[in-house]
Amino acid sequence: MVFIADIGLPGLCCLAVIIPLLAMAALRTLMRSIGDQDDPEETEEAPPRYDVPRREIHTATPVKKATSERNTIEVVLSNGLKVVIKDGGLIKQVARPGRIDLRTMMVSLHKAGDRARSLSDRARARTAFEAALTIARDLASSLETSESLRDLQSSLERVGGLARDEGDDVRARTAFDESLMIRRELSESLDTDGDLALEDGDLADGRAAFDESLEIRRELASTLGTPESRRDLSRSLERIGRLDRDKGDDRAALAAYEESLEFRRELASTLGTPESRSELGWTLGILGD
Repeated sequence: MVFIADIGLPGLCCLAVIIPLLAMAALRTLMRSIGDQDDPEETEEAPPRYDVPRREIHTATPVKKATSERNTIEVVLSNGLKVVIKDGGLIKQVARPGRIDLRTMMVSLHKAGDRARSLSDRARARTAFEAALTIARDLASSLETSESLRDLQSSLERVGGLARDEGDDVRARTAFDESLMIRRELSESLDTDGDLALEDGDLADGRAAFDESLEIRRELASTLGTPESRRDLSRSLERIGRLDRDKGDDRAALAAYEESLEFRRELASTLGTPESRSELGWTLGILGD
């Protein structure tokens, strides 16, 4: 009461104006804070985490919405995961509280695109495949693992297949050519995985990686038929032969070395480079033993 008496009537008038304004400002601040919690798009995003547990790798969540407008694709999964892609680039990742699992998003888009393609809904399939391809590129660039390269190659095959369905031969060829290039990178990555597994004493995983690399290189040599692809195949065969010899399977080792020898004779004759002659001599030396 003393305070009110001291400020007088003019002061009371000022307070009557100021207090409601302060209350309204406080209310607006509170509403903004609530809105920010409800709408994850307004919050500052945490960096995406890619540490997906192995058991989750091949799971997929249904795509709730996938829209494409003005070079922007927006995808929302039924579990709340969301990604926005603009001009072919991943520009925003949003999710419910927890980890942003981009690979789950990509696998879900593959499945949605496959279904749309089977129903001849090419526009919807294109939206899903293009979004998946962007995510696959992002993951391959960030992780540089064999798995991420497999995913990228799979996305490119889908994009190429759909383009072929639509009669866009140029786009299909571009996608398939890049897919072949990624396949070669994958085979090299698998060789590295195999070497690391052997160093750790894991013979089963090492052999599995080398077998997958060999399968890819057979395919590339058959498809491309280039000296480089045939050289890569001869090296994979030599590696398999060495593994078989080390485990005492001389018959399997001999078969792998002899097949490698065929390619190395051909390359030494065709190319005549010091490298090709050296590799031929090395294989002849092994068979001579």
